[in-house]
Amino acid sequence: MDSDLVSCCGIYCSTCSRFMDGNCTGCLPKKYKCRVKTEVKDVRFAFESKKFPGPYMKQLNDKYIKMYNTNLIENLEFIKKFGPIKFINSETKRMACPECKGLISIHEKGKCRNCK
Repeated sequence: MDSDLVSCCGIYCSTCSRFMDGNCTGCLPKKYKCRVKTEVKDVRFAFESKKFPGPYMKQLNDKYIKMYNTNLIENLEFIKKFGPIKFINSETKRMACPECKGLISIHEKGKCRNCK
């Protein structure tokens, strides 16, 4: 399991629709200007910053709660407490399709791409 597949803001990349589509510009590489990374600067995870949660992180979290039923700040608190590998395991179980066991994107509101 690759802990690099957990974003700075608390998303497991394998459950991100852009990553699943192969259109991920990535939030970890320096070529991409991630607003959360810009806000928290040189840390791996947003919770490592003294500015956490900053204004943009709060705004993004509110959006993800409303639109995708995903609390990024809670995700980051889980990662802080248990580490990225346990987070990946937890998300893999939480986001598994009950029918085919494939991963469901957090952005697709419970609809499995494999079972369409």
